[in-house]
Amino acid sequence: ASLMPFTIPLFNVFAVIALTVYSTDGERCSFGGTVKKSLLGIVKNPLIIGIALGIPFMLIKQLVLPDALYTGVNYLSALSTPLALLCLGGSIRTERLKSNVRLAAVAAALKIAAIPLVTVTLAALFGFRGVSLGVILTLFGAPTAVSSFIMAKNMKSDHELAGQILLLTTLFCLPTLFAGIYALRALSLI
Repeated sequence: ASLMPFTIPLFNVFAVIALTVYSTDGERCSFGGTVKKSLLGIVKNPLIIGIALGIPFMLIKQLVLPDALYTGVNYLSALSTPLALLCLGGSIRTERLKSNVRLAAVAAALKIAAIPLVTVTLAALFGFRGVSLGVILTLFGAPTAVSSFIMAKNMKSDHELAGQILLLTTLFCLPTLFAGIYALRALSLI
């Protein structure tokens, strides 16, 4: 939880840059135009705006939500990911799935297997052990965020591919995370 305030904005900034550079909206930008468009996309990103608006409330320690509001917000947050995955599943077109399956599989394998393997290996070589190494595995081995599909669609990028990557990483991250945790435990690193 303590990494989230740093990783969410960082990953969103990278996502906005990548989606701007590879946008399919037909606009061809020069390098300066792409940089300007990326910076504007970062400033207008709803997740980054939400984090910026939430920081003052986090800093106010005396602010306590009423129990009814707190419970309602918790229910809403627990419902958001499953509901988004249901909507995503309903929007997938099978004819596009077949054309993107190889690309989506490679991207999903990189996201949930290759990148966690490299980052955890490097972290272990740098001396990370225990909970810290487990957090690194979880951070880099977690499935793609649901917001990536929405961002890709809003930024006129390949949202169908983003949705397929999201579904594949969600389906297959459990075995890869289990294997990673098992391997780290077997090597006495966590």
